Amino acid sequence: GYQALTATYNQNQNGYLLIIPKGTYSGNGLNELLVFNVSNTGISLLNSNPLNFRINYYGQVKVSNSITSPKICISNQLKSLNNESYVTKIYNFNRANGTISSNHLLEINKSIISCEFSTDDNLLYASMDIVGNRNPNDYRLVVFDINNQILGYRVLTNNPITGNLQRAIDGNIYFTN
Repeated sequence: GYQALTATYNQNQNGYLLIIPKGTYSGNGLNELLVFNVSNTGISLLNSNPLNFRINYYGQVKVSNSITSPKICISNQLKSLNNESYVTKIYNFNRANGTISSNHLLEINKSIISCEFSTDDNLLYASMDIVGNRNPNDYRLVVFDINNQILGYRVLTNNPITGNLQRAIDGNIYFTN
């Protein structure tokens, strides 16, 4: 199983989009991002986005809050089909037709297990394995300023954070450990 399943509201906020990576970890890996429209009339495929990378089974997909210029974060991508180096990228996302842009807005060359956008979409919080060796003592909660990439990331806590991040209805971001 993969952790990258996510849901968000659609462009008109009268239904939802269910986003699922398609493929297997062996061979070509995950090579499509399927976007389904979920409404009171049922579920239908809205778009199939071909990908030129695999998503590691530890990866995650998150969509930002914005209606006018939403972003999508795909964490723990393998840099290419034959590369075992991890990267996380943020793309523009179209809520109306379910497409992701071909060019990324931000590339993070780190192993990110879980990510979440701030309420204003300017920050990306991440549960990151700093060393990349899956040692629980190396996991940290960090934040990236999407609009000022030169800053890199800032460590928010030195306590190991190994769980998923989730923004709740109250705007706060919670994590499991």
